[in-house]
Amino acid sequence: MIPCFSYSYYGLFNSANLSKRVATCKHCAAFFIRVTFAEWIFINTFALDIQIINNNDMKTLKTMLMALAFIAAPAAIRAQAPADAPAATVTDLDQKYATDLLKAGADAPDITLNTIDGKPFALKDLRGRYVVLDFWASWCPDCRKDSPFIMQLYKKFGTKGVAFVGVSFDKNLESWKNGVAKLGIEYMQVSDLKPMRESPVAEAYHVKWIPTVYVIDPQGKVVLATVVSDKVSAYLHSVYPDCAE
Repeated sequence: MIPCFSYSYYGLFNSANLSKRVATCKHCAAFFIRVTFAEWIFINTFALDIQIINNNDMKTLKTMLMALAFIAAPAAIRAQAPADAPAATVTDLDQKYATDLLKAGADAPDITLNTIDGKPFALKDLRGRYVVLDFWASWCPDCRKDSPFIMQLYKKFGTKGVAFVGVSFDKNLESWKNGVAKLGIEYMQVSDLKPMRESPVAEAYHVKWIPTVYVIDPQGKVVLATVVSDKVSAYLHSVYPDCAE
């Protein structure tokens, strides 16, 4: 499906009619945005800008969409797999996306950011408590899907003294606030209002994919770094066995 799609739509960009090229671009975007990983790449990396279209920069659009096609191909193939095809395991996901994260036993870098209300926040002030750092963004579809589960963990383990901190990679304050409100997130939110690829916090924690979750122990050491929220649940239940599943 992807090769045919790529060649067919790539050719349409050579049309002399600008409106047809723009319509083609929109059609392409509508197709790929159905693929979660492609949506993340499209928004966070390529960030389609209407100015590109206004400047008639079809070369940039061609390059962008062809690259996006190659990126989305694996996801598109998985979407067409038989219903009984084996799903990716938790280990598969962590091996693919969490291999570069800080390892258990590493010192958790301090974070000094502002909360969503503009108040100063320092991670070191939470020393003596377990801390769950939830790296996310309101524009991230996987983060939005994961949010209700993280909220369940917050309601269960927050009463045990576990601190939950959402570290957002939103660039716009209002978008961030609206995302938090829409998702009903109740735990602390902090951000430097920088995209992930420009954020010193993302660099310090080696975050290249969201959602990513860290668990930090009361001594300020990393005890878990993962992209699989079920692992966070399992770890917290091991620390607080009286909290029934």
